[in-house]
Amino acid sequence: MISRILTRTFVLLSLIAICAGQTRAAGIEWQPDWSSAVAQSSRTNKMILVDFYTDWCGWCKKLDADVYPKPAVISTVAQFVPVRLNAEKAGKELAERYQVNGYPTILILDSSGNVVDRCAGYMKPKEFVGWLNEVLHGGDASGSAAPSDGAANDTPSNGVASDTDVPKTTTSHNASVIHMSRIRETTKFVPTYQGDPIEAAPTMTLAQKYLDRGDAAGAGRVAVKVAHGGGTVPAAFYSKLGDAALRGKKTDAAWGWFQLALKTAKSDQDIAYAQLQSARTEMALGSLTPAKAHLKALTESAGAPAKIKSEAQSLLDGIGAPATR
Repeated sequence: MISRILTRTFVLLSLIAICAGQTRAAGIEWQPDWSSAVAQSSRTNKMILVDFYTDWCGWCKKLDADVYPKPAVISTVAQFVPVRLNAEKAGKELAERYQVNGYPTILILDSSGNVVDRCAGYMKPKEFVGWLNEVLHGGDASGSAAPSDGAANDTPSNGVASDTDVPKTTTSHNASVIHMSRIRETTKFVPTYQGDPIEAAPTMTLAQKYLDRGDAAGAGRVAVKVAHGGGTVPAAFYSKLGDAALRGKKTDAAWGWFQLALKTAKSDQDIAYAQLQSARTEMALGSLTPAKAHLKALTESAGAPAKIKSEAQSLLDGIGAPATR
């Protein structure tokens, strides 16, 4: 009797082990460390997907549980060289190099370590697959899944994407995609001042009031609500939010604000300034390809103010781009 029980127990444990092994085999094949990922990328000519996480990050755990196990995610990630790095342990030096200051943050890098694209924050499986397809196909997401939660495929006419919209930017970067999680990161925890109807009646006057108080996060939250409600947010205001985010070293969020400024700008001054600051932000993020595209466009623009064109040329010269006189 005991022998029979032991036999059954052994068989059951063996089946569990086999199933576990099959699950691992069918999952994402993460590289063990950064060096291995770089070597694999060089051998296969695949881009590197780096997932920066921390032990305490709840959204990182949700990404692990709800996104990475999905078959569509697994098959798409297989077209990259994936590696996960703890931003406070083994990946700390790399996180500092790439100015990662929020989690999860996912970077797409070439085999030389240059940033191709990045996204800060959690994405649902369909959004994640769509973004990766944008990167793989040079901005053509025709092979990607539709946005989740019934999100529209186009950007609203007021120029602001909803949380699930993924509008393309004006750069030539092969994966220049706005992820509103970058902006949500700076507007998530906003104090509501007594007497300020931030939820009930958001206006640009209220947004400016927050900005004047030095609360750029509050100003951004109000501005987004104004735009989502069909109101107009001036491009110059988006640029002010981007400047504030830059000063606060929230580079991802700054990039998102400047892209919205570019999308809504009408005057030569507003367009030129948003292009210049987008380039500065992209340089800070290590994304030199879109930075050069913005700067080159500025130096060749007939309508850009002379001072901004001069600054653009100086930045181009500084990153080794051909001069345009």
